[in-house]
Amino acid sequence: MITVLVIVLIVEALSLLLLFLNIQIFRSQSEKYRLLLSNLGDQSAWGRPGRILIPLYVLMTLGATAVTTIIFIFQPHLL
Repeated sequence: MITVLVIVLIVEALSLLLLFLNIQIFRSQSEKYRLLLSNLGDQSAWGRPGRILIPLYVLMTLGATAVTTIIFIFQPHLL
């Protein structure tokens, strides 16, 4: 059981690592698009991408990580 717990925790850590990697990629791409539009003379065309999506993505990933870890560790038997 300890081996499986370690594997689950590693998978959860990889999930969080992927979350932060995706956020970093989004920010770098967003900055590139903003600079491109600024050079073209229409910086307002880009708007505010990810205003709702990024916080929702972070909350859902952190929530899913916490819930699956808690369910795995305590294993409530609902049946």
